[in-house]
Amino acid sequence: MTGLRRPLSLIVASLLASASLTVASPATSPVAGPVTGTDDVQDTFGQGVDLLRRGRNGEALRAFQRVLAMDPGHAEAYELWKSTDNEIWVQLMVEGGEFELVAKAIMGLADMGRSERRNDRDAIKAQLRVLHSDDVIERRGAIRTLAGQHGEYAVPLMVFALADQDDDDWRVIVMHALTQMGTDVVVPLVAALDTSDSFQRRNIALTLGYIGDSRAAAVLAALGADEGAGEGVRRAASEAAAKCGSSGDAAGQFLSDGDDYHHGRATVLRPSDYSDVLWSWADGGLTSQAVERSLYNDELARRAYHAALALDSSSMEARAGIARSYANELAKADAGMADSAGVDEMAVSLALCGVEAADLALQWSVASGDSSVAIALCRALGNSAGGATAGLNAALNSDDGALRGEGAVALGQIALRSCSNASGATVAGLGEVAGREVMRIVAVIDGDLQRAQGVVSALGEAGVLAHHWSTGASGLGMMRRVAGLDAILVGDTLPDLTTDQVVDAISGTDTLANASLFILTADVEGFASMYDGRSGAVAPGDLSSVMDALNADLSGDRARADALAERAAVVLRDLARNGDISAASAALAGCLTGRPDAITVPALGALGAAGGNAAELAAVAADAGRSDAVRVAAADACGAALARGGEAGNAAAALSGVASSEAALAVRVAAARALDKLGPDAGARAALLNENRSGVGN
Repeated sequence: MTGLRRPLSLIVASLLASASLTVASPATSPVAGPVTGTDDVQDTFGQGVDLLRRGRNGEALRAFQRVLAMDPGHAEAYELWKSTDNEIWVQLMVEGGEFELVAKAIMGLADMGRSERRNDRDAIKAQLRVLHSDDVIERRGAIRTLAGQHGEYAVPLMVFALADQDDDDWRVIVMHALTQMGTDVVVPLVAALDTSDSFQRRNIALTLGYIGDSRAAAVLAALGADEGAGEGVRRAASEAAAKCGSSGDAAGQFLSDGDDYHHGRATVLRPSDYSDVLWSWADGGLTSQAVERSLYNDELARRAYHAALALDSSSMEARAGIARSYANELAKADAGMADSAGVDEMAVSLALCGVEAADLALQWSVASGDSSVAIALCRALGNSAGGATAGLNAALNSDDGALRGEGAVALGQIALRSCSNASGATVAGLGEVAGREVMRIVAVIDGDLQRAQGVVSALGEAGVLAHHWSTGASGLGMMRRVAGLDAILVGDTLPDLTTDQVVDAISGTDTLANASLFILTADVEGFASMYDGRSGAVAPGDLSSVMDALNADLSGDRARADALAERAAVVLRDLARNGDISAASAALAGCLTGRPDAITVPALGALGAAGGNAAELAAVAADAGRSDAVRVAAADACGAALARGGEAGNAAAALSGVASSEAALAVRVAAARALDKLGPDAGARAALLNENRSGVGN
């Protein structure tokens, strides 16, 4: 077979944008796939091609799906792509549907393989030597190679020519080459504008103007207005800024860019614009610093907001944007989506932004439905705000249950710190999150509406909350906002992505990787063997294996939900000592059974401080099936409730039984303390003492 020809590369360029975001890197996937070799991948792909040519489309599709299920590495996919005839890829495109999706997925992996070859200084230098050629065709080939295989990594070696005042021809050739290389070179060129060489700076500005990318508009406009930049630089920058679409308001453009970067909008970040490095100018040249892909957009957002703040130190929007970017990185680190090494420094930086800026960022995040960022901001404000804020009240009224809980906890913490009474809405919110019973939650991603509805209905009848999305993209996008997924069911065919793309994306996302994964299909045996341990397979009419997985121990996000409930119960306990928490009493009573001790113990403390039903609390203390910690807390809560005039009922009998039982010493002592609050008459007290005589010679 021959390599790909030029026409296909044009097709590929339009497809990779949709494929590269959804194909997870096998190297980073925490779920190991089967070990394969290039020959296995090539052979299986060849079998699919043969079956397709013979009109056996169903079998061909299964073969192509097996190729993806083999989890081929980037290099394997790249070799497959290079060695496959153009007409085969075209045929897959023409077939459409799942065949087209398979082709996109393989091409996406292949592009990643190509990208891994990009940062090769020797290869870049070789192409720059060709660029010196007098042959225009050879120079064009070198430019295509630099653009296609090296992109931004070629800029550090090329930008020096823009400072060369002795070789006009070479400087013009390099400027032309950079212009022809397109948008890949924009970010490093923008960083290179920090050079102190005014001649070089002028030529960089001119080059950016020739490229005309809007991402350079703000920095060029700012440079054009900089009185200290020199007349030549200012003129070149102003003209270039206009070509890039500048409105003339550099600070406003930086704010707009920061918002676009944070949200990953295509105006500044198409899939092909993401990078593994950040560029800066240091020691007379461009240097790169590795950055995780998940943080790339907010790193650029923060740079834009800092630039806006440099132009206008009073800009609250710039400070809020910086706070939001730090909060997003903290949220990703907390969720395991990014390295947590720098979280302490990020927390300090977020605090330095100030309460007002953090609260504005929170208002933005609540309005945009960015709950993970909003939660991080709620936690920061709960530790720093002096009173209730607009952002925290917005969080408290959010449609997102986890965000409501975080808003309530933060407002409760503020009330405690300021020695003020929490609002009724805050207390009710704390009660909601403390008393919320954690359900088992399942995501169903399936384009077969009838099949999906049947599965959702069957799960609902079994007491499972099921969310359904009809496309792979919508499912992957929204699943990250659903706290505590226990299982994910993916249809064997989807309208927009391959099943394998979705499986890889789920396996490669730490926040989803703990959920049990199943393929929903009539071909259970075929798909179970295809994924070899990465997922199970279930038929729509038999969800028993799903239920078995749901009955296993809960972990991950489920633990986070319980941790939030524990925090809410602790805050309610502390608020109850000096305020009215009656709005949460019913919810707290629900915490006495079926909840972890870490939630039940502070809930008991809150009920006791609020003067709850002493008889119910005594009954918990008398329950030999509960832990000693819960029984002690229940007895102490009963005593506190009695001291506040709570209804005694039959508490005396229950507590007397505990005090005279063979329970742990701490439990019996707590029961005796609670009994004292009842003020037993002399006869009752004497009877108890006689029953519990101790000492030498009883």
